[in-house]
Amino acid sequence: MPPKRRRAPIQDVDLAAQLNELRQMMLAQQQEIGGLRAQLAQQNQGPPDVRVPPAPVNQPAAPEFLMLIQ
Repeated sequence: MPPKRRRAPIQDVDLAAQLNELRQMMLAQQQEIGGLRAQLAQQNQGPPDVRVPPAPVNQPAAPEFLMLIQ
């Protein structure tokens, strides 16, 4: 098996700085997403009438709508 190649260090200082900035932004966004997920989970733990209702699946079209498209 050939030896594992190591990634060459980035020579361009500006490029390295941009990459680090993007990494930090990505981490901040991941933390924000985690917080939003926790908020949503907390909202969905209330009594059944307070929880966010699931989206309807395969719900038949209302008769008024069917009349409009004829």
